[in-house]
Amino acid sequence: MRSYRELFGTPGFTPLLMFSAAQVAAQTVGGLALGTLVFSVTGCRRAPR
Repeated sequence: MRSYRELFGTPGFTPLLMFSAAQVAAQTVGGLALGTLVFSVTGCRRAPR
């Protein structure tokens, strides 16, 4: 099994990891922004049943 030190030394792994982390962060921020927008427009904290 490879260590993280070896993986980070592999060309191409670090940019791939950074891109994936940025993508997850962007999705999280987008979800929070959407939730904030829906709450500000509706004033409702949960969906009606």
